[in-house]
Amino acid sequence: MGRRRNKTSAKWVSLESRLSRVVVVGVIVAAALLLIHPVSSLVAFISYQRATSLVDDASTERIDLKPITRESLDDYGEAIRLLEFSERLAPNARKDYAFEAYRLQHKLARWKGLLKGLGDEPGGLVLDVEGAYADAERLLKMVIDSEPLNSDARIALARLYYERAGRPNFDEERALDLALKSYPINVPLRHRVAMHYLLSGREGAALEQARIIAETDDTFSRYKLSSRSDFSGNWLAVRRGALYRSYLFGALEIAWRVSHDPVVVRGILPGGDDAEDVFDIFVEWRGLDW
Repeated sequence: MGRRRNKTSAKWVSLESRLSRVVVVGVIVAAALLLIHPVSSLVAFISYQRATSLVDDASTERIDLKPITRESLDDYGEAIRLLEFSERLAPNARKDYAFEAYRLQHKLARWKGLLKGLGDEPGGLVLDVEGAYADAERLLKMVIDSEPLNSDARIALARLYYERAGRPNFDEERALDLALKSYPINVPLRHRVAMHYLLSGREGAALEQARIIAETDDTFSRYKLSSRSDFSGNWLAVRRGALYRSYLFGALEIAWRVSHDPVVVRGILPGGDDAEDVFDIFVEWRGLDW
């Protein structure tokens, strides 16, 4: 009888020992997770998820923004507040949370501006358009402060300045200039600046940027016809698609939209057979006589 009790006691001691080791290991793992993902970062992420759910359009399967209405206005305001809270809690992800808050604030500012312009202020709602744009600017500058070389944020800031003023202005030009200076040889960046100029009616500036793009783009020259095997049908189709998607092709399109003159379009073309092929594809695509 005594032996049986001793065996039972030994089993319980062994079980308690194993449980203790499991608890210790669990504590160590939890502590390690907290070291890797501090509590503040976790709370910031939870706050971000809450903000996303507030403005998500539940009628679609994708994660996208629901329309701004009188009823959803408070949800947008709360989502922006939650994202700013996340931005303060997680310095390492500051630019990401601030940019998400900017997206919502910018959408809100545009909505308010549109309604005010139409003279439609629902139910005594005070539409502070200037204040909404100022908040959007403040959030975007947070992104730039945390990442000064973020050219996308600087272009977004330029667009914001243009949209708020309704015309070209010094602040907008300065933001575009700083965006280009942050990465002078970045062709996609320069193309976005050129499109901004084009869409805002500054055709001369757009054409000048198109000239620079044509001189610096090399995406079209990566698919050279260097041997007889290059003339297979598949390769020609791949090459044609690559030339069509090149930034040189985009520069030719900008030149055409500015001038509607094939001579001007050809005038920005760099030398070389590959560039000539891009021009031929452009002429064919536009249905021009050349």
